Amino acid sequence: MTTHLRGGILTFIICLLCLPNTLFAQVINGHVQNEITWEPIPFAVIILNDANRERVAHTSSDEDGFYEITAPSPGDYFVQVMRIGYLNFEGGPLTIAENDTLRARLLMQEEDLIMDELTVMAERYNEMLIDDYLNNVRFTARKRASVGRFITREDLKEQHVIRASDLFLNVQGVTLVDGVLYSTRYSCPLKIVLNGFEIASSTTTTIQEFGVVPPEFNIDSMVNPDHIVGIEVYSGLIGQPAQFGTKSRCGLIAIWTR
Repeated sequence: MTTHLRGGILTFIICLLCLPNTLFAQVINGHVQNEITWEPIPFAVIILNDANRERVAHTSSDEDGFYEITAPSPGDYFVQVMRIGYLNFEGGPLTIAENDTLRARLLMQEEDLIMDELTVMAERYNEMLIDDYLNNVRFTARKRASVGRFITREDLKEQHVIRASDLFLNVQGVTLVDGVLYSTRYSCPLKIVLNGFEIASSTTTTIQEFGVVPPEFNIDSMVNPDHIVGIEVYSGLIGQPAQFGTKSRCGLIAIWTR
């Protein structure tokens, strides 16, 4: 027996199979489909309400639009279907006998969704703010004093590097080993200061004695090269600013980021 129940936006095509159910349950199953294209609608919510409109069971359709829901007892039920992008609907009543399986195809109508206005705002990179920042940390003053070696924003723009360690490939007095910066002169790791805070301490241990490099010292895991606005390199004790703490015999690199 095939019954058609249409409720404006959702059509039930009901086929009472009257099949014996070894689990002694009342089962309703079928597919949720687009009313126009008949394409399956996955992840729709199906709610089974009793004659008093009380919820008694719920489920959802799978990736193929298939669902199956069990009624607690024989009787009349209403099926409510919900899915984003489709109009909600409750159809019925559907009458199911004891230990029967009722096949119901649920056809849903698409809904035109009007989204709230979305405003995207972007702020232009402010060079003046970066200049003020570098002045405040005395980067500019130390560069004027010609103590150490300095990599400026202008230098960085020309290099187009992917990794921060690549910025030091041609810096005199610096050797790069597995992303760790060493003093060429003393063969020991350089002290690394990021925005005024020490993130890697130097040691008098040589490269040969150091063996496996601790991964936490790797400069590429610490710094995004796109964020760097200035670099200071001090290959020895001379010129190391007091604001960076205890001077390192191996040398020091200070990195400033925006």
